[in-house]
Amino acid sequence: MEKQDWEYQLEREGYERQILTNPDDADAHFDLANLLRTHFGEFELAKQHYEIGLSKSPDKPTHAYNDLGLLMDRHFNNYDAAKAYFEQAIAHDPDDAFGYYNLANLYEDRYADYEQATIYFEKAIDADPYDSVTHYFYANMLHNHTGQYEKARQHYLMAIDINPDDPDYHNSLGVLLYRHLGDPEQARAMYAQAIELKSDEAEYHSNLSFLLEDHFGDFEGAREHLLKVTEVAPDLAGGWYNLALLHDFRLKDYEAARTYYEKTIALDPNYLKAYKYLALLAEVEFNDLPTAKTYYEKALEIDPFYVEGHYHFANLLSDRMKEYDLAKHHYQLATDIDPYFSYAYNNLAELLEDQYNDYEGAKEALERSIAAQPTNGDTYNDLAVLLVDKFKDYEGARSSYLKAIEVAPMLHWPYFNLGNVEKNFYNNYEQAKYYYEKAIAVEPLFSGAYNNLGLLLSENLDDQQGARKNYEKAIEINPLDAIAHNNLANLLDDHFNEYELSQQHFIRAIELRPENEFTYFEYALLLHYRLKDHDAARVNYEKAIAINPAHAGSHNYLGLLESFHYNNYDAARSHLENAIKADPEYSFGFYNLANLLSDRFEEHEQAAVYFENALALNPENTNLYNDYGYLLHMHLNDKKKAKEMYEKACY
Repeated sequence: MEKQDWEYQLEREGYERQILTNPDDADAHFDLANLLRTHFGEFELAKQHYEIGLSKSPDKPTHAYNDLGLLMDRHFNNYDAAKAYFEQAIAHDPDDAFGYYNLANLYEDRYADYEQATIYFEKAIDADPYDSVTHYFYANMLHNHTGQYEKARQHYLMAIDINPDDPDYHNSLGVLLYRHLGDPEQARAMYAQAIELKSDEAEYHSNLSFLLEDHFGDFEGAREHLLKVTEVAPDLAGGWYNLALLHDFRLKDYEAARTYYEKTIALDPNYLKAYKYLALLAEVEFNDLPTAKTYYEKALEIDPFYVEGHYHFANLLSDRMKEYDLAKHHYQLATDIDPYFSYAYNNLAELLEDQYNDYEGAKEALERSIAAQPTNGDTYNDLAVLLVDKFKDYEGARSSYLKAIEVAPMLHWPYFNLGNVEKNFYNNYEQAKYYYEKAIAVEPLFSGAYNNLGLLLSENLDDQQGARKNYEKAIEINPLDAIAHNNLANLLDDHFNEYELSQQHFIRAIELRPENEFTYFEYALLLHYRLKDHDAARVNYEKAIAINPAHAGSHNYLGLLESFHYNNYDAARSHLENAIKADPEYSFGFYNLANLLSDRFEEHEQAAVYFENALALNPENTNLYNDYGYLLHMHLNDKKKAKEMYEKACY
């Protein structure tokens, strides 16, 4: 039975009477000092009695040096004095295991000198190999500080062998086995044994819960143990918080998660992470943006330097609430508080680029992100994309993509994007092929890389079979890839004469991306010239124009269709005029309009003007010279110039 305070007081008075009777009674001084230290907390007075006892004792007992050393260590923070007392204990008795043990703990905890701590732990074990506590704390140091995990396991097992009834020993060995030695089954057994020995210890249930969740995927089992944590320690906010996390991320029971986060805050109103996850729940799962905003504001009111709070609040403001100025402010606060918080720089860069057209600011933010975290390949990739799209700095982009590949060789986007740069801006087709293939090697299910590789093979390397295989692979991986369907349709039309199969892929591309005018236009060309379905061609040209009234190609070919198939010359003229209005550098529009005006409207002078425009834009087109020569010869009576045009047509 535990002593009552009055019993300690009587014990103290007894020692004090002994000392009054015999001031030289060293043992009475030691006993009083121990009582003052361990029960009354009168450390200065305890120190005095230890020192008096040592001065009176002829044999200088080692326990007094050890006790005085512990007092100096734990209550006066005088570690050098503590060390001196422990050394005196050992000098007085070289077989004093407790002195070695105390010195080991002092070197570990106060000096972080693990080499010296190791020496003294081993001396303590040599002096008393059957002290389970020494084995246990030595194992803890090996586990937590020196990374000698196998040796730590041996000493935990020795501690358990000596004293199998201490649950802490089993629990600590469980942590080591799971986190460092990759033995989750044995770890589970250790945790279970600890719980069997002491079922009301929250830490043991918490550790077993984490193991069941993280390794075994036993979320219900994890839940049972976390509920036990809240049962045995109902005022422990962290227990409720972990229960909330389990329901939030594993069980997807968002109502329960919200309840447990709120319980966490009720117990600890300053539990910042609970506010953060409540805000994320409100935003993502309940679509309650005002409540999410309130939780972030509360967290930042508690701690204005809560960097994750600023970051996630900025994400909410930017992505969902469109409060861009305030979002920008909180991203900047996050980076001011933590200049190494690279994600805040990245999102700030995206905001500056997309909402403010501040490309220099975006570039600076990405460069600061790289300085903060130079091993993040995504950031180098994002910087390169910005350099291509907004600065036309292809060399800088190339360098940044290569750096992304250097620091993150298993990231597929930099290979893919670098392939695009090599193809589109340097005409390095073999190099582009290499990078597309690298992207595929890193991510074999990357349909976009197969698609772009197919385009490269078809357009630049004249490998139509290879192109077809890559387009088909892209579609196999992602049947919803409209671009791959579109490209395969064009390939089947242009190089394989498989017009009906081409039509199927055009139709699928349109189903997937009905807003893309180019697919309607290219499908209309197939219908117009290959399948001779002029009515359907007309419909698809018109759909392309409905999406983009300035689509010059659709106006041009619809004009030709109206003229040659439907004899609707006014409509043809209108579309051809719209073609050159939409694109004043579209030579075919001028050429076709010139022929129409000459042949159907007899506006020969105006036709000549359009022929001149077409020639200025495309002086290599021999058909232009021939048709213009015919106009000059037959209608404008300019035989000299007609002869000149005919001669150029022959070259």
